[in-house]
Amino acid sequence: MAVKIPYVFERDGKYQYMRRVPKTVLDRPGAKERYFEGQTIVRVSLHTSNLRKAVELAEERTRDFDKRVLLALDQGAAHLPRKLRPVTREALNKLRLQRRSSIEADFRRYLLMRELGGDAADYAEDMIYQIEMDAELINAATLDYKPTDDLRFNFAEQTRGTIAEEGFDAPEGSIEFAAVSRTIREGEIQGYRDGFDLVYGRKSITDLSVQGELPEPAAQSPRLSVAVEGYVSRQRNNRTITGINEALRCFVSAIGDLHLHELKAEHFRKFCVAEAEQDVGGNAKGSVRRPMAAATIDKKLTFLRSAISHAINSGDFNGSNPVTGISAKHFARPNNPALMPDKRPFTVGEMNLVLAHPWFVGCKSASAIHRPGDHRLAGMWYWGSIVALLTGCRAGEIGGLALNEVRIDDPHPHIIIRDNQFRTTKSGYQRKVPIIDQLIGVGFADYIEAQRGAGATRLFDDWDAPTGFHDASAKPWSNGKMVRSFNTTLIPAALKDMLTNGARREVTFHSFRGAFKTLLTLQKYGIQTNYAHEVMGHSKSGLDKRYIGEIPIEETYPAVRACRYEGLIIPPPPPSR
Repeated sequence: MAVKIPYVFERDGKYQYMRRVPKTVLDRPGAKERYFEGQTIVRVSLHTSNLRKAVELAEERTRDFDKRVLLALDQGAAHLPRKLRPVTREALNKLRLQRRSSIEADFRRYLLMRELGGDAADYAEDMIYQIEMDAELINAATLDYKPTDDLRFNFAEQTRGTIAEEGFDAPEGSIEFAAVSRTIREGEIQGYRDGFDLVYGRKSITDLSVQGELPEPAAQSPRLSVAVEGYVSRQRNNRTITGINEALRCFVSAIGDLHLHELKAEHFRKFCVAEAEQDVGGNAKGSVRRPMAAATIDKKLTFLRSAISHAINSGDFNGSNPVTGISAKHFARPNNPALMPDKRPFTVGEMNLVLAHPWFVGCKSASAIHRPGDHRLAGMWYWGSIVALLTGCRAGEIGGLALNEVRIDDPHPHIIIRDNQFRTTKSGYQRKVPIIDQLIGVGFADYIEAQRGAGATRLFDDWDAPTGFHDASAKPWSNGKMVRSFNTTLIPAALKDMLTNGARREVTFHSFRGAFKTLLTLQKYGIQTNYAHEVMGHSKSGLDKRYIGEIPIEETYPAVRACRYEGLIIPPPPPSR
């Protein structure tokens, strides 16, 4: 926004009002529930894209918010002015040290967790990697004073919250307000510098440059449901939000909605036991009744662990995370490998059988697509599988792919996978996928030209959008009729006796992605591991800063363009419309 309005942020063309409830209110039992509907961060849409209207509505929201704060602090003396304390050098030094030590302590904890190995080390690596990914944003916000709507680095919002919590006499626009803001910024800068010094070995883990101990857990803390609510407020993908809320529902059902300071590692072990006792599946065609997998339970643990970490990082909880280091693999019941074979990539021989199906060589009619004939299927029915096979993209990425995201005429032909008006991507991560020579050779450029001529907006305009697709994440594109028919009908018909009867299908449409990943790892092509990770959209390995950000298409395209499946027989495409 050109004009910054206190507590107002623009998102998707609309203005929102967002403000943190002061800690003084949170510390009063029942105050948050009574006056702020249990919310730690109040976030409401102003339902307008007009800046002038947003200013008016924000002023109304601010007056109402301040009134609620006064009522929560002292119902009997709400009219009395609050006694404020001066902003002293001692208070600022204490605030700077708290900020610095809090950030450095996170780095120390993650590095020490590495030494434990196993799940603790994996979690630590993920957290350090995420900090590395945020490095550019951190520098922009802390050193370059660039504005951001991210609450972690919005110093104006943090300053308002700190002043309210500490009771400082520092009205907005005053030099005292600026001093608090600058102190917070300096603490953040010093904390991240200390942390990165630890990561890159410039300082030992035993160096205690920042004095002071981590604070003890507060006598009161938010309930798990409130922590989850705060974490959900930071999400934008409905599937993720659904998963987080489902994890909370299961935990509360098994253990209860405890305060964060009451939660112990034992509670989460009991949760694992309760989840592991349940069976899943068996309702849909081809689905096998089976014990809940360790990976499914671990995903719920990850959601809960992340919600608690968010509460810690937001300053809502001062304790440690009780979920850290817990894995469901110690509690989950083993599956019968004969009934639950591991998912795997297609082999070239299997792909040849699949591509010999009437879908690709000729079917009886548009409604009899599994019976042989002279009718050729076009659009997603032919090209959907071919694109998945020769790019490694997920079905959900392909289904919502905008036509202008296919850069076939670029000096380095590629597909851009990113959030768009049709769908979100996994973790909101953007990447450029090279269009290899084998895909060009099949006639993909002709199909793109035909789509452009027809005025299409998506690569596959016949791939029906899921219900509610306008919110970009209401339902997965991978649940489309083509993918369902491919998995439930085409694969059994094409592979027949090669599949185990009565067992979970070990190959699906997603196995095209696994086949492409296998292709990129063939030794004869000599592709660097991080190049393959960039193309596939996987997390890159190592702490080399060169691989923290995006590897440009100018490097990945020459490295992978010549990769091809030897012995693969791809039938010619149908005539372009």
